[in-house]
Amino acid sequence: MKKRGGTPAVPKSTTKRITLAKQGLEEIPVDLIRERCPDVVELDLTDNNLGEIMECRFFPTLQLLVLDGNHISSDTQFPFLPKLDTLWVNKNEITNLALFLDKITLSTPNLKHLSMLKNPACPSCFNGGTVVLYQDYRYYTLSRLPHLLSLDNSPISEEERRTAQGMYASVSAVSTTKMVPIKMPAPSPPPETSKAKKGTPAKKDGGESSDWTDSDDE
Repeated sequence: MKKRGGTPAVPKSTTKRITLAKQGLEEIPVDLIRERCPDVVELDLTDNNLGEIMECRFFPTLQLLVLDGNHISSDTQFPFLPKLDTLWVNKNEITNLALFLDKITLSTPNLKHLSMLKNPACPSCFNGGTVVLYQDYRYYTLSRLPHLLSLDNSPISEEERRTAQGMYASVSAVSTTKMVPIKMPAPSPPPETSKAKKGTPAKKDGGESSDWTDSDDE
């Protein structure tokens, strides 16, 4: 796998850390990384053009992964990384916090440090968010990832952790419970009075629909 313009220069690693920042990568050069450091522990891919990172599945020893300044989105698939301790995805394109957390909750069971600053899903002072919005983002994230020790490079206090669990206890319960589909009963046949009168054309699919009525259950 190559970047545009050629193969990036990766020095032989003696510390199990590989840095490929600002290389214009659109794919992770798996073969090159495995050649230089087959049991890489820290991988820095800052400021590239990565939108997919499934190639990281070839590095199960990863403990730190830096993806700042790429094209990581809420739909980006994460491979299972059982040893990953630190994940930085600052300055990306993550818009749906719940969807993103769904993925990393399953893929990174031992995650302790997460940073998501400068993403639309993280309403901080960097992108016009308020203090209240940012704190709520922290509470929600902690409710989904209760074992985090730091978020956005800021330590998590026990008081903050307790508040998060209290505020979003129901959300945490739903996210860890297997959802079972409910079988709905078959609809009843329409009454005889609903038939079209003689000489009046019956309403076909695609015709005007009746107005929706607001419901408090929505």
